[in-house]
Amino acid sequence: RSYFRLDGHHIQFNVVTAATLRAAQAEPEKYRDLIVRVAGYSDYFCDLSRALQDEIIARTRAFRPPQFLLSGDNVNAVLIYLATAIMHYEC
Repeated sequence: RSYFRLDGHHIQFNVVTAATLRAAQAEPEKYRDLIVRVAGYSDYFCDLSRALQDEIIARTRAFRPPQFLLSGDNVNAVLIYLATAIMHYEC
């Protein structure tokens, strides 16, 4: 709700680390089932062009939540942090 109160229109999450995405680039045969959200659609990461894969990795690294949000049971705090970061990035 906070995201939409801040005039957010859509939100897309990829719950995967940049390290996993880089591993998928290096050994795509091991990550054939890895699906990511691109921009309005989902696709198999290994089927995307290298340029688009690199863009998704860059976005994943750009919005890494602070470490304190990742410890314990802070799911709501992480979602609010990501929503705010995405709104800031898109503006």
